[in-house]
Amino acid sequence: MTVFFGDFEDLSNIDFRQLEPKEYKLAEAQARVRKARKLDLQPELDDVKTVVRGAWHKIHTLGGPISGKGDRLYVLSFAAPFSYVKVGRTPHLRSRIVEHERVARTQFGFLLDAWVSPSLTDATPWESRVVALLDGEVDGQRVRKCVDLREYYYGLNFRLGV
Repeated sequence: MTVFFGDFEDLSNIDFRQLEPKEYKLAEAQARVRKARKLDLQPELDDVKTVVRGAWHKIHTLGGPISGKGDRLYVLSFAAPFSYVKVGRTPHLRSRIVEHERVARTQFGFLLDAWVSPSLTDATPWESRVVALLDGEVDGQRVRKCVDLREYYYGLNFRLGV
């Protein structure tokens, strides 16, 4: 039944996920990959391709032009046998993320999700605050940090890292 509120039609019967099918498919693929990793199973290749493409799409759209000048803070989530979140900063965003992907592949991992800041003059203070927060407790949970590698957080929920 259609209900009108003044001049506006009630749209409660519309599935708004259809408006952004790529985002919805990405979220579904990420959920399937996380579930597979949790069950110690190999994720489907199509899901892996979808999440990697989706993460790079976010990298290209969130922080402005990827080749822009200035420092960038980034938070990257990697699906691997021991999944982790990597926090860092760099003025050379593309090459730095490609290097992190190369390292992840040595652990049978791949890029699952990403967040990138806009271009900044200096992202060091911001990075320091994020790392200090993650080195403590996040949402009441102690974060497992790799002893030898700074800014690698194992088992951290990506959204909490962002």
